[in-house]
Order: sequence, then structure tokens, then C-alpha cells
Amino acid sequence: MIVRVPHHWALRKEGEQAVIDEVERTLRNSQRVNLILLSWEVWSRAQDRMVYLLMFRPFLNHAPAVAVPGLEALVRNTLVGSGE
Repeated sequence: MIVRVPHHWALRKEGEQAVIDEVERTLRNSQRVNLILLSWEVWSRAQDRMVYLLMFRPFLNHAPAVAVPGLEALVRNTLVGSGE
């Protein structure tokens, strides 16, 4: 499941925490969802240009009714990158 978060929610700490709490509650109460992927935009100024970033944060359900083999590795290698 991909959830697009309004960028201003991601900028405010209380908005960010409210979204995270709801995602974790959804995963805790559902065995049908394997992954929730939050996505939001970030615009930033770099010297005299605007830079656009599309950010992602994955949340895995560690107890789904039907697990998708290799999903955690796929998410880790594709979205998280080698820096984490």
C-alpha cells in the first residue's frame, strides 16, 4: 500500500508522528497488509535552483497472514539504500 503524505505534514513533527502512529496501528491490526510505503515531496533551494526530492519511508508488517518472500530485502535494497 502506498500512501502519499502532503508535504506540509512531513515538515511538522506532530504531523509526522500522527501519520507514523496511524501506519503502525494499521499494521498491528491487519494481517492483510504486508507493507505500507509513505511517500512525500520535498522542495529545497540549492544555490540558485530548486531541487525536488521524492522521499519514501517503508513500514513492514512483520506478522502478515501471507508473507511475501524477500519483501524485506527488496525494500531494504531498493528504498533504504546502503547508508542505513
